Amino acid sequence: MKDKGIESRGLEVIPFLVNYCPEKGLNVSKTDLNDEKDQSYDVIVLFDVLEHLSDPVSTFKLIRKKLKKEGGGYCITFTPNIHSVGYELMGGKQNTLLPFEHLCFFNDQSVQYLAENTGFSIHSLETFGLDIMDYLLMKEYENDVPYTEDLHDLMVLLQGILDKDSLSNHFRITLKMS
Repeated sequence: MKDKGIESRGLEVIPFLVNYCPEKGLNVSKTDLNDEKDQSYDVIVLFDVLEHLSDPVSTFKLIRKKLKKEGGGYCITFTPNIHSVGYELMGGKQNTLLPFEHLCFFNDQSVQYLAENTGFSIHSLETFGLDIMDYLLMKEYENDVPYTEDLHDLMVLLQGILDKDSLSNHFRITLKMS
């Protein structure tokens, strides 16, 4: 972002990462979003945060307050898609179900609900994932067979189809202020 002349700042809750980021030249602080000035951001990005929120609606209402009204602010977030092929194939063994910190799971309808109840509209909703690789790696572990090596080309082709058909295990969501 620096190379593009874009001013950016990261907010992080994990002290280790707050201390690590400056070593990599990143502007990151342990600041609570509540303490940020209202209408001070053009874009807010949340990578793998949404599924950890106990009250996503309240959080997204707060995010909306922090976005600039002029020009329409955006929120971009990545989160698991509970209605993906990976979840269907792996059931309870799907790796995004295992972290005990995951409190919420989303599908198309719940993303729409979140947008409608927080003053956003869905600008884009895409899925991308590693469903096929995750499944084959699970089977490799269970069966001790090198499926990912043997089926690499097919795995890449099938994942591309899942991505295009919105069936992959992660959402990439862009919300725009309504």
